[in-house]
Amino acid sequence: MTVEALWEGAIPLKLTLAETEISTLPPPEPLYVMAPRMSYLPLLAKMVYDHFQEVLPPGESKPWFEFEGLPLKWSVPTGVLYDLFSGRNQLPWNLTVHFRSYPSDVLLPCDDESVVRAHFFNSLKEATCITHGSASSVMQLSSSAQNELWQSVSDGGSLATYTRGIATLPKLPNKDNKWCGAVRMYCSPDDRVGREGAGAPLEGMTPGMTSSITPGMTPGSAPPRHIRSWDDVVCTSRPFDLEEDVTTLGDVVRSILARPARSDATNPEDAANSSQPWFTVSIQGIAVPLETLFAWLCVNMCHPDQFVHICVRHSFGLEQ
Repeated sequence: MTVEALWEGAIPLKLTLAETEISTLPPPEPLYVMAPRMSYLPLLAKMVYDHFQEVLPPGESKPWFEFEGLPLKWSVPTGVLYDLFSGRNQLPWNLTVHFRSYPSDVLLPCDDESVVRAHFFNSLKEATCITHGSASSVMQLSSSAQNELWQSVSDGGSLATYTRGIATLPKLPNKDNKWCGAVRMYCSPDDRVGREGAGAPLEGMTPGMTSSITPGMTPGSAPPRHIRSWDDVVCTSRPFDLEEDVTTLGDVVRSILARPARSDATNPEDAANSSQPWFTVSIQGIAVPLETLFAWLCVNMCHPDQFVHICVRHSFGLEQ
């Protein structure tokens, strides 16, 4: 898998207008679209509006997206949302589109593309500050470089366009010859534990519960725990100091989980018959072996915002 192939990755979506918002018969046909993995759902707004506008009441032009009753946070890249919530390699990914009753208690306001653009550059500044100690290089980007960067994200543009946009940004290792990775990890914790640790990085897992993270498993190779709300998801954003030729993905995941994890776990059949939890770990939709050097992942599998987005899916074999 090359960096170019990752950049070209897309999720086929089937977008259906919510039944409660259908005002004509027959109902409108679903919209099928290839959504770039590294982009954001609100950037499909114009395409979605153009498709459904004939059945919408006047003034309704800002869509939001839902999966099985759960509003999808627009600030999370589309590919990460798919990896976190789909769980079974469902293609196309069936999403419901709404134009009314925006769930402001769950989703941040998003009036137009400029809000998404501002979020992206804030994430890029955060990642650059983590890896190099300062975000000044991002803040000093020329207007043309910013526009090239945003174009490459907003329309799934070429890797070459993105590379030109970040040409003046510092590379790893930093000026002190140190490696520091910017990590965003999303985990579905064990919903039998309760929510006492919902605000902390995976503290909801009780001592004595043995976690096993199985390298080489493909996402969806066993049924995941169903995520019913964003309260079931723990997201942590943090720096991680690396030793270039030593620190592995397993080291990073185990550190954030704050507990030991077995990498010599059982095969999927054993996991399905086990009462112990196990995890699948994916980056960019790929089940990455835990022994992979994390410095390599920072260079080759980070998102355009320079974060390495890691999805950890918690399973108990048979879905309950």
